[in-house]
Amino acid sequence: MRDCVERPDSCSWFKTLNSRVGLKADTVARQPDEIARRVVGLAPYALFLLLPLFAAIVMLVYRSRRMNYGAHFVFGLHTHSFWFLAPVPIAFLPGGVGLFAMLLLPAYALVALRRVYEGGWPETLLRGACVVVLYIAALVVAMLAIGVASVSVG
Repeated sequence: MRDCVERPDSCSWFKTLNSRVGLKADTVARQPDEIARRVVGLAPYALFLLLPLFAAIVMLVYRSRRMNYGAHFVFGLHTHSFWFLAPVPIAFLPGGVGLFAMLLLPAYALVALRRVYEGGWPETLLRGACVVVLYIAALVVAMLAIGVASVSVG
C-alpha cells in the first residue's frame, strides 16, 4: 500500500481508475469552450435528475407539515416546470425588462412555498433559504460531476 502512495502509477487500482475516469488535462487546456458547452448542455438533465432530491429537501425542511413525499414531489415538478418554461418568453423581452423578469423566478418560488405550505412570510423566507442552500450544494456537486464527465469524454 505504501508503494501506491509513493508511486501511484504502480498500483493497479490507480491505473484502472485513471483509465475509467480518464481526466485529460490537455483536453481542458485545448478545448475549454467545448467542455463549457457540454456542461451547459447537460445542466437541464442534472436539474431533472435532482428533482427527487429537491422534493426530499423540501420534505426535510417542511417535515412538520406531515405531508407525504408525493406531495413534495408534485410541488417540485411544479416549480421546476416553471423554472424551465418561464425563461422562454423572458428571452424575448428587452434587456433590462428581461433581467428584472428573471429576478421574479425566485420570488415566484417563495410565493409558491408560502401558498402550498401555508406559512407566514418570515417562516417561508427562512425555510426557503434552507431549501436554496441545500439544493445549490447538490447542484454544485452535480455540475462538478458533469464537468469531470465532460473532460473524461473529451
